[in-house]
Amino acid sequence: MADEEPGPGWEPADPVLSSFVKWFEEQEIGTQFDAFISGHAHMFRGASPDTEQSLEWQEVYLQYQALFDDKLQSFVEQAGTTVEAFLASAQAADGLHEAYLQIFLAHAEYDTFIELMAEEAEKQSS
Repeated sequence: MADEEPGPGWEPADPVLSSFVKWFEEQEIGTQFDAFISGHAHMFRGASPDTEQSLEWQEVYLQYQALFDDKLQSFVEQAGTTVEAFLASAQAADGLHEAYLQIFLAHAEYDTFIELMAEEAEKQSS
């Protein structure tokens, strides 16, 4: 029967996170981040979080952070929620929601950013 809910313990999907997944796909957020990484990777050949850091890397990271922050703010406004509500929902995420959040939020860490850039630089030089 279509009107029945799934078994015990079932809860409806978080509407904020469901909106996030839909927004992520419609706005092609992954593609936008990939384009940024691809366009700046050449500056990160041989980079590693363990090597001496370049001021240029920090500047590119700050540009990336601004892009990330703009995208997050855009989602929050479109969803009619707050950053705090989004982050509260994100902490309880699982399944598909968690996967999308991992993609989105992992890029925000500096060390992860450096590793992504170095990997892309290596691919481009091959």
